[in-house]
Amino acid sequence: MSGAETTSATASQLDPATCFTGRIKRVWLSPLYLVGLVLVAGAMVLLPVAYVGIVALVGYGLFYYATHCAAWIGAGHVSRGGLFLLLGPLVAGGILFFFMVKPLFAPRSRRDRRISLVRANEPLLFAFVDRLCEVVGSPKPRRIDVDCQVNASASFRHGIWSILWPGDLVLTIGVPLAAGLSLRDFTGVLAHEFGHFAQGLGMRFFYVIGSINGWFARVVYQRDAWDEWLVERIEQEEGWIRVIMYVARIFVFITRLVLFLLMVLGHMISCGLSRQMEFDADLHAIRTTGSASQENTELHMVLLSRAYSAVFEDLRASWRDRKLGDNLPALVALKAEDFPAEKRSEILDKARQEKAGWFDTHPSPAARIRFAQKVADPGVFTADGSAAALFSDFEGLSRSITLAFYQQLIGPEFTAKNLVATADVTRGLDQARSSREAADRYFCGGVSLRRPLRLDAHSEIFKLDEASARGKLNAARNGIARHAAAIRDRYRRFQEADARHADLAIMETAIKAGKELDPQKCGLSACTTEAVVTARRAVERERRTAAEDLIRIEAVMRTRAEAALRLLSADAVARRVRGIERLQRRTRELLATLTTVGGVADTLLKLRQGIPCMDTLSTLLTDEKPTEERVRQALRLAESQHMHLHNLRSILANGRYPFAHTAGRITLAEYAVAKLPERDDFGGVYGAADEAVEAMEQLYARLLGEVARICEAVEAALGYPPIQTAPLPPAATPEAA
Repeated sequence: MSGAETTSATASQLDPATCFTGRIKRVWLSPLYLVGLVLVAGAMVLLPVAYVGIVALVGYGLFYYATHCAAWIGAGHVSRGGLFLLLGPLVAGGILFFFMVKPLFAPRSRRDRRISLVRANEPLLFAFVDRLCEVVGSPKPRRIDVDCQVNASASFRHGIWSILWPGDLVLTIGVPLAAGLSLRDFTGVLAHEFGHFAQGLGMRFFYVIGSINGWFARVVYQRDAWDEWLVERIEQEEGWIRVIMYVARIFVFITRLVLFLLMVLGHMISCGLSRQMEFDADLHAIRTTGSASQENTELHMVLLSRAYSAVFEDLRASWRDRKLGDNLPALVALKAEDFPAEKRSEILDKARQEKAGWFDTHPSPAARIRFAQKVADPGVFTADGSAAALFSDFEGLSRSITLAFYQQLIGPEFTAKNLVATADVTRGLDQARSSREAADRYFCGGVSLRRPLRLDAHSEIFKLDEASARGKLNAARNGIARHAAAIRDRYRRFQEADARHADLAIMETAIKAGKELDPQKCGLSACTTEAVVTARRAVERERRTAAEDLIRIEAVMRTRAEAALRLLSADAVARRVRGIERLQRRTRELLATLTTVGGVADTLLKLRQGIPCMDTLSTLLTDEKPTEERVRQALRLAESQHMHLHNLRSILANGRYPFAHTAGRITLAEYAVAKLPERDDFGGVYGAADEAVEAMEQLYARLLGEVARICEAVEAALGYPPIQTAPLPPAATPEAA
């Protein structure tokens, strides 16, 4: 590249002095662009000044009213009854003034947990960064931090005070980038950030713009103890005091509305310049590593970002056992590599077609790729290899930043004992995925606690001789094989009817709470309680019809599974399946747990039906006026859900959780509901109910998946192939099953 041959470099071979063929051509900001930047920064500064002016105007109005009130009272022109009327606006105005002043002193939110690197411990990284800064023509960072984000950033070391000091800059590197990118792509990311460093005056102006935008966002969306106190007083006080509190709450809403409008205005006028600054920084990266590399970097960053989100879904499931992988960057990199080809193509195709909106601060990947192609620069970087080679102990650093990240995310309850080897987590996730696929395949998509498959360890099938059990297995397999697609379709219909039933329950809750709904969006002729009740009855009939068919289907499913488990002790199986005694013990444990879990299906159904209603009420109470009827409705629902949670814990109290857990042997009750909240704690009950339903659904799927794998192993040992679900022909009907 650039007349030099690309070489692959490891940590021992990498020499920052020879990685580049020279310096890049300097990127100049046009005078017109700088003028625009100054004008936007000036406009942004005027926005908080305008807000301060509004606050001062309110304060002056309050002072003016107070002095005239004092004069009227002193002159004896006000009766005792009139005194309360006179002082009401004064008290409400005082509260309004307080809540308008409060955002000016709102504290900053907690920052991300970061680790600062030391040059003596990371000599190669610092030498590489120093050389790259020389190539790009930017100041060298005074400090290098690392965190767990899929991003890198340039910032001022001491905030606004660093604006006055040249080169007082910090480079922050997301460790997942180094885990998932090649050295060339990683160098392009760093060159982009050093492009921001090189922007000098532009970066300082934009720091002011970004700080003001951040302040507006913080004070608009942040809720603190004072806001909660005002809501509580509304519920506790009566008479005139309550009226005053309601007026104050309306004023607080107006305050936030004013701030919101100013925030939107500021964001709108600054986003265009922000995108242009990103293009200028991209030009530094393109001239460093080349246009082709920049395109590759953009697409890899998209994959890593999607992988980062997907890993959090895996971590959520893993945390149920109070275990998390000790190397988050490695998990992200592995997830990005393991995307199926079809999913990978879908993600990248979407990225290539994406467009930036008016309020986006960064250009879309597609726009950045087109920009790189238009520049068509070969770059000056000549090395290749792994970005992790820049760090002296990359694995140790990844573990350290992972622990810090988890502690910030979860809190003090997370300690080093909750960490397990990333390889173990990956293996466990692969096993869970394999179990889910086996359960879906073996039970034709019928894996849900909405329709629990009640396998019975004391079934008569377990008392049959081997030949009779094989006869039962043959008959069940033949029936399922003939109608597998129709069975799967029937389960799908039941699930669709069940989901529609839940949607109608949400609508009914919203209508009773006084929320106006759009009939077209709801799929109803009118959004009234009567219309919803009528629709629910129709859906209940659909669900009941589907359930009646599933009763016959599930009987055959149970026969197949129980016959396979009975044959686990057959000689033909014992000769072909390893660890047969262990599997037999495990099967007894799984069946006992499945029986216990199936016993709470009705309770979970009630909890599940209440969760969407709680979600709707939570939104109405947070985003709109919390009327008395809505509050009463929320408390009634919280009390009902609390009772179901209590019943759930009681039923599960004697059941043992059958998987490894950091706390050792725990009960199913502890797994489902770690702590029972107070009866009138709406948020706590809502969260506990949601967690309990999700936990039990995942546990049931995990149990049934392991049973399915054992059953398939038995059938394979007996010479039976897995039953594949063929697509349902258009003329076929599920009733045949």
